[in-house]
Amino acid sequence: MGIIFPVSPSRPAARQLQLTFDDGPEPVHSALRPILEEVSSRSVVAGFFVLGEEVSRVRSALADIRASGHVIGNHSWDHMMAGTSTLSDDQIYTEFARTHEEVKRAGYEMQFWRAPRGEAIQRIEGLIVRPAAPRKAIYRFGHCDWHADSKDALSSKTPDQMIESLEKDFGSQPRRESWRLLFHVVPHTAVSLKSVLDHLVTTGNKFVDFSQST
Repeated sequence: MGIIFPVSPSRPAARQLQLTFDDGPEPVHSALRPILEEVSSRSVVAGFFVLGEEVSRVRSALADIRASGHVIGNHSWDHMMAGTSTLSDDQIYTEFARTHEEVKRAGYEMQFWRAPRGEAIQRIEGLIVRPAAPRKAIYRFGHCDWHADSKDALSSKTPDQMIESLEKDFGSQPRRESWRLLFHVVPHTAVSLKSVLDHLVTTGNKFVDFSQST
């Protein structure tokens, strides 16, 4: 029998990590496809929260996401770039309804949604999940939040910077069994992703399929 080494009490319990990617599906060649290849090599289902405006230009990219077994979610039409607080209720509702229909025209259904920048979640939820007549509900699930942000849409451009941002969130938030990670469909993330995910595995974490219920 081999030697059994005791587990160090200081070693944190392994985290279950879900992968989610916002924006996209553009740029397809420099970001989406290499990200899909890396995630698929891990044999795990990720969530991709897309922008309707970009889907309208590259509908075929949704087939790449679904062919890899991943989930498509709604991230509004144009990321509400004017600022969520500047938009009327009708404009916000249209941002999500229009994206939902665009993805549906491409042949796919969505169940999940995420607010751009995580802004005005309760307001948006009231409009698209529990709307007053004559609006109709688009979704039955509430907002799909994230728990640790790589900050790749802000200051993090390298693997070390993304890892530092994620570890900071791990250390500052309540302990949970499953953590939903936030990345974006951008070229520097496509380049960095393997190194970031390798680090997370070697530090004792495990990737699991995307789920909003965990």
